[in-house]
Parts: sequence; C-alpha cells; structure tokens
Amino acid sequence: MTQIFIFGDSITFGESDYQLGGWVNRLRLFFDQSDFNTDEDYILVHNLGVPGDRSDLLLKRMKPEIEARKKEDAKLFIIINIGINDSCLLNGKNKVDIKQFEKNLNKIIKIARKFTEEIVFVGATAVDQSRTTPSSWDVNQFRTNDEIKKYNQVIAQVCQQEKLDLIDVFEQTKEIIKKSEDGLHPDAAGHQIIFEIVKAALVKKIKK
Repeated sequence: MTQIFIFGDSITFGESDYQLGGWVNRLRLFFDQSDFNTDEDYILVHNLGVPGDRSDLLLKRMKPEIEARKKEDAKLFIIINIGINDSCLLNGKNKVDIKQFEKNLNKIIKIARKFTEEIVFVGATAVDQSRTTPSSWDVNQFRTNDEIKKYNQVIAQVCQQEKLDLIDVFEQTKEIIKKSEDGLHPDAAGHQIIFEIVKAALVKKIKK
C-alpha cells in the first residue's frame, strides 16, 4: 500500500470547489480510478487540510495525525501545503513571524522524516488583493501577494537546503483567483489547475 498524507489549510481542505471538493479530493479520485491501484498496491490519499491552519498549528497535530492513519509496511508520501495563513497580516503583523515560519518548516520536515524521505511542499496560491485587503470576513486581516511571495521564498529556500521537491503554483493561480468568491479560495477551475500541477509531479515520483 502507498499512503499519501496531504497537510494544509482550507485550500487543501477543498473550500469553494463545489464540483469535486478540491484539488486533494481530485487527486484521490484520480488515483482511485487509475491503473496505479492494483491488487498488489493500493494508493490511499488522506486529506488532512484544516481551514485556518498555519505552520505552528500543523506542528501540534502532524505526528498524531500520521500515527493514527499509518498502515504497517505502507510506503508513505507527505505533502505540505502551508504558509498563506502564516503570511496573513493581522492588525499589521504577520500571524506567524517569517523567521519563526522558517523554524517551523524545519521542525515540520524533522517530524515528516521520522516516517519517510518522500516529502514534497506545495507553495501558497495567489490572492485577489482587491478583495483580501482587507478580507471581507475580517477587516483586521490583510492578505497580499507580496507577503505570500516572501513566505513562498522561505519555503523554496528551505526545500533547497533540505533537498526536497517544491511544487510552485503561485503564478498559475494569479489569474484564476480573480474568478473566486472571496479572492482567497480558488473555485473549481482553480482547484483543477492545482490538481493537474501536483498530479504531474507526484506521478513522476511514484513511478520512480
């Protein structure tokens, strides 16, 4: 058996995709219906996205989430899609300071490596700043592409240092996010784009 654990926030969870439940669920459906699943090996995708999640919150739940689901002798892949909520400005300050964010990423990798060396990061998506500065649901929260890019750069640097794969989706979501409901959560078309990018990268790793 191959298990794919995908950790992240509301975008990982699949919010605002009213057709197929988000890019992670689209990935699950793909593997469920593909030739990858055989009697000898079954690919099980776990959506471990939690709306509002940040790197500091992920640190608290990551190990027990994996331990509760890990099957004996399974090959594990761990995908991390975190950072957009860390970068969010709340009353003028990032929810998670960028230096602390880097430290958290290294701790997340350390936990993941207790289970597998197959670790992949998915970068944060773009936002439509006309609707996220401020956010419609909280006038104290601001999400800007400049801040997101800073945190994505930290993810890239950490991945380079740790020799981990990074799947960048920022540029590919800049236009499609303008069609979203709130400027933050991609619609079904946006989730399809993320799914296609992640699927292509993940299939290559699984085939190795």
